[in-house]
Amino acid sequence: MWNGRHYDLSADPKVTINIPSPTALRYFIAPDLNKLGEAYVEGHINVTGPIEEVFKVGEGLARAGSDNPRGVLHNFITHTRERDRAAIEYHYDVSNAFYALFLDPHMVYSCAYFKRDGDTLEQAQLQKVDHILRKLRLRPGERLLDIGCGWGTLVMRAAQVFGAHATGVTLSQKQY
Repeated sequence: MWNGRHYDLSADPKVTINIPSPTALRYFIAPDLNKLGEAYVEGHINVTGPIEEVFKVGEGLARAGSDNPRGVLHNFITHTRERDRAAIEYHYDVSNAFYALFLDPHMVYSCAYFKRDGDTLEQAQLQKVDHILRKLRLRPGERLLDIGCGWGTLVMRAAQVFGAHATGVTLSQKQY
């Protein structure tokens, strides 16, 4: 895999499939021989091993994909606390200084809502957060739980401006 992980699907593997980028996973969600062949020909995956074994593996993947409505990757890409924590750390625990280079002062990490020409990024982010909280019809004294809250702008705004009792949860260790 592009991230250094590898999975042995048998005790004595004869074929290696190298998936050099996450975008190549789309060929394995509901694989058929056409998709797998396209992935190989277009260079989205690399395959090594005896040709007869490569065809057997391709046929097996295609069969497994047609038998499993959730896709063949479901068994390999499952959530565990350890995997999720590692993914969060890899992505978010770079440093606050890094994210401050391109986020607004509240460190809102998503799209913004620019109402008028000339709105700053900070204004647009707060307008978006307020829009979300108004859509929720959040009232003083109500409770809000934000799972995956990042730097917590939504919960802080919910408490400070809308009077809610707000709680935010994140796996990240570097959030403030």
